Amino acid sequence: MSEQQQNAAQQLQSLENEAWSRDAKLYSTPLINGFPWYTVEGQEEEVQELSPLPHYPARRHVVPYEYTFKVFVKGRWVGKDLLSVYKTELAHHSPAYYDQCLANGRLRCVKKQSRVDLSEDGKNAFDRHNLQRREMKRNTSILAESGPSMDDPVNPILCDGDTVLHTIHRHEVPVFIGETGADPIRLLRAPIRAYGILVVDKPTGLPTHPTGRYHYNSLTCMVEYCLAPKRIRRWLYDKDALLQSVVDTSALSEEEVRQLYDYYKGTSANEEEIDLENTLRPCYRLDKATSGVLLLGVSQAATSRISAALMKKTLQMEEMTRRCLEDSNDTERYNTLISTLLHSSSGVQKSYLVRVHGLLGAGAVPVGERTLCGESAVAPPLSLSSEESDAIFGKYNLATFTEKEVPNASQIGTGTVLLSAPIELTQSSKNQQGKVDTQAAVTVCQFLHQVTSDNTVQSVGICVPFTGRRNQIRLHLRDYGKPIEHDPLGVKSIPQKEEAALRKLFFHPANLPIGYREQVYTDEAQRFYRGDSTKEPICYECAGKLPEATLSGSEGTSAICLHAYEYRIDESVLLGSEKRARSEGEEGDPASGVTVVFTAPPPSWAVL
Repeated sequence: MSEQQQNAAQQLQSLENEAWSRDAKLYSTPLINGFPWYTVEGQEEEVQELSPLPHYPARRHVVPYEYTFKVFVKGRWVGKDLLSVYKTELAHHSPAYYDQCLANGRLRCVKKQSRVDLSEDGKNAFDRHNLQRREMKRNTSILAESGPSMDDPVNPILCDGDTVLHTIHRHEVPVFIGETGADPIRLLRAPIRAYGILVVDKPTGLPTHPTGRYHYNSLTCMVEYCLAPKRIRRWLYDKDALLQSVVDTSALSEEEVRQLYDYYKGTSANEEEIDLENTLRPCYRLDKATSGVLLLGVSQAATSRISAALMKKTLQMEEMTRRCLEDSNDTERYNTLISTLLHSSSGVQKSYLVRVHGLLGAGAVPVGERTLCGESAVAPPLSLSSEESDAIFGKYNLATFTEKEVPNASQIGTGTVLLSAPIELTQSSKNQQGKVDTQAAVTVCQFLHQVTSDNTVQSVGICVPFTGRRNQIRLHLRDYGKPIEHDPLGVKSIPQKEEAALRKLFFHPANLPIGYREQVYTDEAQRFYRGDSTKEPICYECAGKLPEATLSGSEGTSAICLHAYEYRIDESVLLGSEKRARSEGEEGDPASGVTVVFTAPPPSWAVL
């Protein structure tokens, strides 16, 4: 860790400690009585020794908090007692743990509230459930019981419509965000009035939305935290340093700040969180390990409109791709259709920056030697001509990345390669013959510049996927023999035994903010969670029986050199309407309407 990075991490820790002693109410949430995050410098030595990933100066944790999982009784549970269901289906804790939870009221059942009322007009009102399904995940507070409950440690028989509540001491998985491990999310644009979206630069290592053991440590939750009515002014106008360390707004114009504030300042009667109807919804998803531009809808209507339009355009391009590859029995026709594909416009075009092992363009089939691609053959990487390359990449300003003189020009040709190997679906998606199904996919990659790292040749390039298959770019580059740097899909992992023994992060109370330890994680609380020789621990992480995170394989991958650089969208797609005429000075082809471009600044590994 450099001195500058160490100072930045320590300054952030100082702000986090101060937040628990001053303005704790400002930073609190319905689940945590203060600032949710805390920063830990460096990594454990055993993690650094074997990790194939970059070494991060810091990482960001969430303070442990009480969280109640709420689930409706499943059909297979009906008629069984509560303890037997949890002991058999959720066996990651011991039977004694669930006995302890039942005795302490941390595992309980809320019975269905069934009644038939007569309305004023004499008609029977149908049976009502005591919870609304749509609010199950949104309601983060401990459920207030509205129906009969089990106030004593009786093991109830579960019935259809009952709700089971399981309160845990939640330890979220720590995240290594961006290049320093504690980088903020960057809010790039806020065209709310025009398109109903926010444009963010997602850092690596951060899940797009809450999932599994990630809640506060997710992009949408972090942005929504800053948008809460009681914090939004301090965040946008006062530039509160701690809130800016979560989501940086320095790229916004004054008008965009005003639009954002006006939209969210009074949307909720609860000052703790934004209204359910205005929660942020990703228009598409970026993997946790991927960085770059991401569009978030500020309402369900905006997200549905844009997501549906993007999906329609993607399906159109995929259908065109499928026809191109199916018609590949004739070489000339194959070339013609591929050329048509490259010059066509679907209204949406994404581009990604990558850093790979080897030289992009090397080993591709030259233009004049394109071979047939039968159904049983794997399509070879094809080197594109300068004209075809310009049709795709001519619109991009690549001067920042491209070398004046391309090295190994004789080896990589134009440096533009088309990858059309089919993408295999998961092993669970087998057809009737027992074979794994595949999907047509096309990615075009352009060499930008060469990099020498640890005596190995690498190259930085830009990739445009013409289809939207899962992990498409990563799999295409792996099969091409140019795997992405730090990508576990293309690099052999460490043996499992060594990973299991040496790559775990355990909970250390000494790292917690001082104010949190004094106010929440007191000695009495620690004894309760850790248990003793006579009582099973209520929290396995606090007791040291389970790690907070196990950094192994793809689960430990916080960053790969794949960055969503640019999103080019016809304005009609964003508006869900007919194309309008282009105004003077606006970018785009007059025949195709206005093109809106959203760009995320390139990461340091991509720049010359």
